[in-house]
Amino acid sequence: MSIKSRTYSLLNASASSESNLRWGVLGTLYILGILYWMHSFGVFSVGVDGGALRPEYGHLDWPRNLQVLEVIKDAFQRFELPYVSSMELLETNQLLAIPEVPITPQQILLLFVSVDSYVIANAMLMYSVGFIGLVLFIRRFRLSAVSAALLFSLFMFNGHVISHLAIGHTMWVAYYLLPFLMYLIFRMVDRSIPPQLLALLMGGVFFGILAQGALHIFVFAMVFSLAVGVMRRSHLIAVIGGVLIALILDLFRLLPSIIHFDFPGLARFDGYSSPFHYVDALLLSHDFTHTSFGVLKWWEYDSFIGISGTLLMIGVLGYVLYRRYFGRALGNGFESLAILPPIFFLFLLSFGGVTGVFYDLELPLDLNRTERVPSRFFLMALVPTIFLTTVIIQRLLDRRRRLSVDLPLGGILGLGVVLFELGRHALKWRIVDIESKVVYPSERGAGAFAVETARDSYQTSVEIGLVISAIAIFAWIIYLARFTQMDRR
Repeated sequence: MSIKSRTYSLLNASASSESNLRWGVLGTLYILGILYWMHSFGVFSVGVDGGALRPEYGHLDWPRNLQVLEVIKDAFQRFELPYVSSMELLETNQLLAIPEVPITPQQILLLFVSVDSYVIANAMLMYSVGFIGLVLFIRRFRLSAVSAALLFSLFMFNGHVISHLAIGHTMWVAYYLLPFLMYLIFRMVDRSIPPQLLALLMGGVFFGILAQGALHIFVFAMVFSLAVGVMRRSHLIAVIGGVLIALILDLFRLLPSIIHFDFPGLARFDGYSSPFHYVDALLLSHDFTHTSFGVLKWWEYDSFIGISGTLLMIGVLGYVLYRRYFGRALGNGFESLAILPPIFFLFLLSFGGVTGVFYDLELPLDLNRTERVPSRFFLMALVPTIFLTTVIIQRLLDRRRRLSVDLPLGGILGLGVVLFELGRHALKWRIVDIESKVVYPSERGAGAFAVETARDSYQTSVEIGLVISAIAIFAWIIYLARFTQMDRR
């Protein structure tokens, strides 16, 4: 076979959903991602003094969240639960009453490694879990090497996740569970999953997000899922069931929160205040010192996917919407467009003071006041749009029975531009470099620890919730195994 023929064959394979080339491409990108995070944490890097370069974790949100891990580590070393801490978080030291405190299986590693090392290990672990979720989605929806690589790049390295993890939002590792939620959402939209199985699996994903302490991501994901359920009313009850299952599975954390935690009166902020701010957040690359608008720091707005990524998503979605409503019919295979109204709804929630009316209501438990930074709602407009765009690109490629060389070649070149933009932005948020730009002294003080106190109603509520959660998890596993076997038949 000539070089020209091999090149033509390779280019077509890159756009074919039947080619195994995608797995090699994804494996390469996964390794590059691991190398990026190791580089960001300073692993194998050398400082100006010739010694190993390690983050101090003494600035931004790192000190507070690492103190939480120090309390958990201290309690685990004494084979106890971290009921009460020597530090206060959100005006209380009853640690397990705070939904943002993570209690996860991987924290067993704290018995063997330092808190600093655990942060790196946990980031690598959850990044790998997210990769598995992407592989699951890619297999199910038959994405080619080009569309799969685009999905990986935009999901793993958009500005939102890079910036939040870089400044110490350790609970944001729950972001890497969103591919599993997207897998379920897209199967719900094309009605290929039984409602009972959807409820069980969605409950498991929501529970996993809550367990990481990612209350905010849980709220965004829940609101989006319910909005999609409204679009697919045959599965709406299943989505509601999934939320309830997650709450029951995590009851050992939520019961003490309901009974003992009073949400402090923190200030509420507005979201993106104009369309130009969305353009800034999506198209322009800034570091953590950028203060173009708003009183919040830039990571609360950063949603960078680059000029190429933004234009690609707008172009693809604009084209299919034009074809659907003004041009020739698209035919089957585009059922996923049903998630566009929920995407638009989450987009609206991130704008200005739209959520202010709901925030100011006097409701039990102050649950409506957990989201005082509405710009974060944009996360669940951005992520589904990324998944939707790549699925549509693949469906359009599948409709081209005989691909010309220009189409896959253009896709590869475009992907290269996207990777370049995302990589350049990610390097601006390297963790060890951010610390060198912070002007105030380190806030990391003496290590926090668990405090032994007399048994009270708070500890009792944790233990009652723990028993209920254990029973619920056991029942969840049994029912999941049963309905999974039925789905395979």
